[in-house]
Amino acid sequence: MSSVAPTRYRIAELSRVTGTSRETIHFYVRRGLLPRPLKGGRTVAFYGEVHVERLRLIRQLREEKYLPLAVIGRLLDGAGGGERDTSVLADILRIDPHVADGAPRSAPSPAARTEARARGLVPAREGPEPATDAAELRVLALVDEALALPPVARSLTLADLGYCAESMSRLVTREASLFFDRVLVSGDVPGALGALRAGRGAVARFITAYRDLLLHRLVEDLGAGLASSRTRASDTVDLPLSEATIARLGGRPSGASPCAPFAAYVLGEVEALAKLPDEGPPPVRALILHARCSQGEESAVHALAEVAVGSALGQVLLGEVLLARALFRPVDEASLIEPAVAALGHVVSARPEEETDADAQALAFYRAGRVELALPAVLGRREHGISRLERALAAAERASPLVRAHVLANGNRALATALDAAGQMSQGSEALARPHGVDPDGPIGQAAFPGGTPRE
Repeated sequence: MSSVAPTRYRIAELSRVTGTSRETIHFYVRRGLLPRPLKGGRTVAFYGEVHVERLRLIRQLREEKYLPLAVIGRLLDGAGGGERDTSVLADILRIDPHVADGAPRSAPSPAARTEARARGLVPAREGPEPATDAAELRVLALVDEALALPPVARSLTLADLGYCAESMSRLVTREASLFFDRVLVSGDVPGALGALRAGRGAVARFITAYRDLLLHRLVEDLGAGLASSRTRASDTVDLPLSEATIARLGGRPSGASPCAPFAAYVLGEVEALAKLPDEGPPPVRALILHARCSQGEESAVHALAEVAVGSALGQVLLGEVLLARALFRPVDEASLIEPAVAALGHVVSARPEEETDADAQALAFYRAGRVELALPAVLGRREHGISRLERALAAAERASPLVRAHVLANGNRALATALDAAGQMSQGSEALARPHGVDPDGPIGQAAFPGGTPRE
């Protein structure tokens, strides 16, 4: 009985038969994804049908199952050469079992390719990059869909896709690990595959349901946090400088002479500030209009909104006014979140570094940092608030004496509280010592160290 000799391929033939480049074949051999070829001489190597089948399987797992090489390697090793079981496993690990295997009909746009690679939405390539596969084309089609959205929705969706890609990469790797932990203990590949298949639908539904649950909790936490801000309004209230320090730094205006706007603001002379004519540079007008808003002058709110267009300090002060109106509105009115978030948008988007006046820049950084640190933790603004306080302290060194003292004293006090809350106790202690040095005998020094003695 005659036997048929097994087919042997030189690498050029293997490349032609499988549509895989020589460089990629060598790369897969180095990674252990392909068995080493049989040597026929120093410069000759022969490949067999096992290499053909393995290359076809790797392509299937990449193009149809959207798995990275690291996971494919574990699948191939753990399945012991059971290609059919491996393919079934990759199908079971798919989060959404209803995703079609075919590629989209239209080719992705160059913008989608660029955006996807910049955001890590397609797998990082190791070694020579093969042609775009069907799974990658599906991803790129969704990126094109996101790029067609209006600007704000586009930005949010693309960022969300990036976060999902990060999480899904970890999820697939953990799921593969979970499967092989079971296989290595039991030695029962078909049984493990069956168990995984049985729960696939529940896992897919759980991912959607759990994401929805977390989103609902986040919104509830945000609403509760904003509501509690009514009782935490003191978080953004400044402590005054002592009369002795005020006198040392230039004193108060005497007689009927008009007050200087920035000095009046930090000294809390709201009535005097509100009486000044609404004129001058945008930051000065913003201070005057803010004082009028605090006295209940409704038209001042609209005027402040106009001034805020040309002043970062004006933007921050407008945000504070609108936030106060949202927080202290009657409790039976409509949603708190919408007006509060709209108000906070003015504070968060302000760019104090663009203020050319040193006093305006220091106060804009300071007030913005104070507001951000008073926000609910769910908004994630703590680090940004701390950064703005630190920039306020740097800007204060160039400000006028009263503004400098006000920002250095209150800014360091607020910074100490924020650093303590973040667990940075030693840095908090250092920050807390600074207000005492600015005004040791006034309310600020006493608040930092009751009795006037710095803490150890």
